[in-house]
Amino acid sequence: GAFGAPGCQLFVSDDLVEGVVLDANGALSLQAEIPALPNILGAKFYQQAALLDAPANTLGIVTTDAVRIVVGS
Repeated sequence: GAFGAPGCQLFVSDDLVEGVVLDANGALSLQAEIPALPNILGAKFYQQAALLDAPANTLGIVTTDAVRIVVGS
């Protein structure tokens, strides 16, 4: 709210930021290959999207909920 996006919340850090384009239906699909290494079993990753939406608020950005991904076998 302090930056002009009331109601939006950042749940994750910005360690990796990637620009993507939505398809004609407004959907996005991402794929990632996870190496078969036993030492990463149980590793957790967190992901959230911020979307450019100029009429939404002063900042022009809205955020999604976050998701936690756990590497399993």
